[in-house]
Amino acid sequence: MNRDSIVELFCKSVDSGPERIALVADGRSFSYSELAFLALKLAKTLDGRQASRRIGIYAHRTGVAYMGILAALASGRTYVPLNPRFPPDRNDSIVRSAGVQQIILDNRFLGDDFIAKTNAELIGVDLESEESSDHDDSLEESATLGAVLKEHRKQHESHAYIMFTSGTTGVPKGVPITHANVIAYVANILDLAELCSTDRCSQTFDLTFDLSVHDMFVCWAAGASLHVLPEKAVMAPAKFIKEHELTVWFSVPSTIGFMKKLRTLRPNAFPSLRCSWFCGEALPAESAEHWKAAAPNSFVENLYGPTEATIAFTAYRWSGDEEVAHLSGGYVPIGKPMGTLETIILDENHSPVESGKPGELCLGGNQLSPGYWNNEDKTAEVFLQRTFEGRRHERWYRTGDLVKLNINGDIEFVGRIDNQVKILGHRVELGEIERAVRQAAGTELAAAIAWPRMGSTASGVVVFTCGGSDDVNQVMVDCAKTLAPYMVPKIIRKIDTFPMNANGKVDRRELEKQLQNENKNGRE
Repeated sequence: MNRDSIVELFCKSVDSGPERIALVADGRSFSYSELAFLALKLAKTLDGRQASRRIGIYAHRTGVAYMGILAALASGRTYVPLNPRFPPDRNDSIVRSAGVQQIILDNRFLGDDFIAKTNAELIGVDLESEESSDHDDSLEESATLGAVLKEHRKQHESHAYIMFTSGTTGVPKGVPITHANVIAYVANILDLAELCSTDRCSQTFDLTFDLSVHDMFVCWAAGASLHVLPEKAVMAPAKFIKEHELTVWFSVPSTIGFMKKLRTLRPNAFPSLRCSWFCGEALPAESAEHWKAAAPNSFVENLYGPTEATIAFTAYRWSGDEEVAHLSGGYVPIGKPMGTLETIILDENHSPVESGKPGELCLGGNQLSPGYWNNEDKTAEVFLQRTFEGRRHERWYRTGDLVKLNINGDIEFVGRIDNQVKILGHRVELGEIERAVRQAAGTELAAAIAWPRMGSTASGVVVFTCGGSDDVNQVMVDCAKTLAPYMVPKIIRKIDTFPMNANGKVDRRELEKQLQNENKNGRE
């Protein structure tokens, strides 16, 4: 896939089928030509204002979000997704860290606290007043999104976007991803499944979740239509799948559990689906079986990959013939690396482990991020320059994930080496939650426990505190001002003393054991 910019993937589909539907969002459909025209107008606005290299996107599940991303990329800029669902302080932290000076704003969010306080220049868009068929005197008749793209320097190694993930210091860390990274990913995914222009693809992920990049550019590279789920349908999507006759599905595995609980995951419920991908957290084998029964005409593929390695890196197609009892933790394997990508499993001394032994998964290949945004120390810590016998690549990303190779040569996920977990598909550093609680409670002692936990994933967090404020309800309210919604503790429990281990550290296992015992006794 010889392209310089990921926007070229979109522009190719504009040229081959301008009247095909590119996007369905918030009750409105956009053809490829219409979406390209709207993005073109906005790209010209960015150029006219001499906008900075990094552009914030403050929109949510509407056409503004997608035209904004295309406009930023086509004009040679990097997009930085923000989230109206995030607390103002978190969005502000991202803006300051990334050096964002302009924000493309969906005008329906004009009244948000973050927008009222930000120092960034706002470029407001009111989609209701946009009529793509109207002539725009500021645009020449020959102007196209592709022409705008050619005006700017080649972007193959430039940043396409910066995603901010949970950081160990309690401050979100930026992960820049290049156009070349995404182009490599799209090529690898389309080798797994050949999408076509008649496909109807889901878009379940918020733009601040890097899996949203798959939704957009895998779909548009195939000339297919992208169908954006409204917020209320993300975890209860059965009706949406049927009404839109989706053929391609992509979500976190937790969705399957929610649907099962709602009793909407019935056998043959989704006969239109032919491709089903899951990523973001461990996929229980039982969930894969339930989905396969509900979508009998679809394959079920488990994808794995950290943000630092561009969306997903390995893949495993579930056949249903696997013996669940032999799977690590009852989870579907994460499989093998895609395309020319490589993996290696290392021990704590950075030496390869024996086959079948657990170790840290390291990734090599052209999907790796250049490193963390303005954080050379962290980059040096987790990106290794090493050669290994039998491997072509010399630069490796240490995932922090504990894995092992099974007898079929597939990688099985065992758990996280460090203190990070997945909460509803989002990678979360518990230290960031503890930091927020400590500040809100006025104490130095806080321990966050992912709970209830299934392997390395959980549906929420319980935080124990010692000392500080007695008003735990107010502490939770204050935490909600700085943490993303999925990071706000479900429970904050104040205790007299923390259990300590032999090393003089807080014994988190003992705290988790307390929760397990209470759960057995019916307290939780």
